Amino acid sequence: MSTERGDREMERHNEDFDGYGFLKPGVAWNPDKAQAIASLLGLTDLTDQHLAVARKLRAHYFAHRTILPPNLLCEELELNEACLDDLFDGPLHAWKIAGLPNPGEEARVYLDNQTLDQQVKSG
Repeated sequence: MSTERGDREMERHNEDFDGYGFLKPGVAWNPDKAQAIASLLGLTDLTDQHLAVARKLRAHYFAHRTILPPNLLCEELELNEACLDDLFDGPLHAWKIAGLPNPGEEARVYLDNQTLDQQVKSG
């Protein structure tokens, strides 16, 4: 499912999401919410690895209010360097499934470009 179409689906299905498919501030996140988000984005059942990534993203974001670079995230969790692409179809979906708020236009572009860069490298 394309990111744009997934965003529209999320907004239509649940008022917990903003127009870009991110959880709105104040909406509670838990593994069940993560699975619901993943399903709306067209991903299958989340594994322990998915949830470990989501928790790491959340911990870093709430401690530093920044994006943890994907290569560092994967390295810290001892996963291959393309773990976000392998598990989530890219960092933007990982961010959404982790239940993190809309990071703003510049960060959304950065996250989306990380996926494009990985596709070019592997393509």
